[in-house]
Amino acid sequence: MKTIGVFCIKFACILAVFLLFLKIPYANSILMGYVYALALIVSWLFTACNIPTEVLKASQAVVVRLTENGYVTHNITTVCTSYYLVAVYLALIIAYPGSLKSKIIKGAIGALLISLANIVRLMILGFVNLWTPHLFSIMHFILGVFVRPLEKVH
Repeated sequence: MKTIGVFCIKFACILAVFLLFLKIPYANSILMGYVYALALIVSWLFTACNIPTEVLKASQAVVVRLTENGYVTHNITTVCTSYYLVAVYLALIIAYPGSLKSKIIKGAIGALLISLANIVRLMILGFVNLWTPHLFSIMHFILGVFVRPLEKVH
């Protein structure tokens, strides 16, 4: 029972560090760089699906403009990243007993898989926004639940 308590305290402290990162100066700039890279990947994937795109930087978001039959904007913000889920996952991995090598391998593989799942999520939302925009809000809510569990914490 004591081990579970120690694990929970370690997990909470490590997660707090990940969330406090968002409060330091320039953290938003770092995350916006990641958002821009994410938007470029999503744009490239849409272009590979023969849907022309352009990527536009805004102050708090990156816009992927899908230009099939006019255009539809697909805003990607810092909360659209998988940062929160990766932070929770890495906090769990780091807090759990095990070798450093095991933690690094599991952390890297898990963070990569979560990030790839997020790219798939963004692609699904883009297609929904392009082809059935009336369903976008509900799909955004349903698929957003998996990515933004700690959005209101920071």
